[in-house]
Parts: sequence; C-alpha cells; structure tokens
Amino acid sequence: IYIIFALLFITITSIFAQVPQQEQILLDNLAAARSNTDLEGFEYQQGIYRALSSLVTYYWTNGNYTKVEEIMIEQLSIMETYNGRDSEGYAQTLSNLGELYTNIGQYEKAKNTYAAANDIYERLDVINNPVWYIQSQGGTGIVLMMQGNYQDAEKYLLHASVLCDKYRLD
Repeated sequence: IYIIFALLFITITSIFAQVPQQEQILLDNLAAARSNTDLEGFEYQQGIYRALSSLVTYYWTNGNYTKVEEIMIEQLSIMETYNGRDSEGYAQTLSNLGELYTNIGQYEKAKNTYAAANDIYERLDVINNPVWYIQSQGGTGIVLMMQGNYQDAEKYLLHASVLCDKYRLD
C-alpha cells in the first residue's frame, strides 16, 4: 500500500508541477506568434488569435477569469481590426465573452454582450454557419433565466431550439 501511495503522490505532484510549465509554453507560443515576421496582416493576427485562444483555455480551466477576460478583449480587438465589427468572427468572440460573464455571474454584462452578438448574427443572416448564433441565443436565454426573467428566457431558448431543428443540429 505504501508503494501505491508513493506512486500516487509522485503522479499528483508531477501533474501540478506541469501547470506552471504549461503556462510558460503557451506564453512562449504567443511570443513566437507575435514575433513571426514571415506573416503579415490577417494571417499574422490569426496566429496571435490562436495562441491567445490556447491561453484562454488554460486560464479558464485554472479559474483565472480575470486573465480570460483580458485575453478575450484583446481577441475582440483583433477581430475588429481585421474582420470588422459586423463579422461572424467578432460576433463569435462576443458570444465567448458572454459565456465567460455568465459563468462568473456578471449577468448584465453577459446579456449585453450576447445582445451585441445576436444583433450581428441577425444582420449577417448566418445560414452557412448557424451554430454560433444558436449558442448566442441559448446563452441569452440562460442569462435571462439566471436573472429571473423566465418569460424572455423562454423566447430565446425556444428560438435556439427551433434553429437546432431547422438546421438539424443536436
């Protein structure tokens, strides 16, 4: 039993020891993306956006929501600069930010962020890729439900459900 305990302790210790290393690897990847002079314009920013996405995943998993918000706001800036505010990428990033605000209990911010994303999706007529619009509609419904506004929440959740049926998404 002592051997099993020792092996378990070594395994747990090595997992926790990798966490700071993982963060450093992700930060190094971001630095490499920022210093990549072979790319320019949107391709350059896309590399940075992807590196930032990896950091979002890492920080979200580790509960560092302040960092997640900072990074997502930087991602919004990238999308605005290279795709514009009326782009699917910008709306998708807004939806992700709305999900963050929902998870940390900032419901008013979440509602406003989802509303901005929904507005963009509706103007774009997202028939080619409705998944993010559906996520944004559902997210809005969840926020409204958390705020006790069940009547409006139901409208958004039903709309998301109808869209899933329409595009045969489960």
